[in-house]
Amino acid sequence: MGTYWLITAIILGAIFTYLNNQKKFVDSFYKNLTDEQLYKETIIILNKILALHDKNSDFIYSGLEDYDDLKQTISVYKESLIKYNFETILKLRSDFAPTGLFQELSIQNEWTEAYTELVDKFNIIYNTIEERLKNYS
Repeated sequence: MGTYWLITAIILGAIFTYLNNQKKFVDSFYKNLTDEQLYKETIIILNKILALHDKNSDFIYSGLEDYDDLKQTISVYKESLIKYNFETILKLRSDFAPTGLFQELSIQNEWTEAYTELVDKFNIIYNTIEERLKNYS
């Protein structure tokens, strides 16, 4: 019985170490990008969100009328991000927050797993940009 628990503990330790190293790798990847690249990565995230929807998507609780409204909203964000507008990043932060626009869309349209990945990436980008702005002040 003691050997079983030891093997289980070793396996769990290895899994946790692996997952922790993966997170550190992703964090360091984004932290090494230039500001321009970070804003481009944010645009990629928005494009992925748009790709998860079509005219048949459910927008009832999102505050958006339909797919065209989502397209327009994302288009405005992208135009602003091209100009490196940090206020857009702040607005997106609220849209990625719990009960924000993108979480509501993910729940309604059953892409919560993809939402989790996208919000994790966005949060790293946001924190990296915010940290850099503090250092420049």
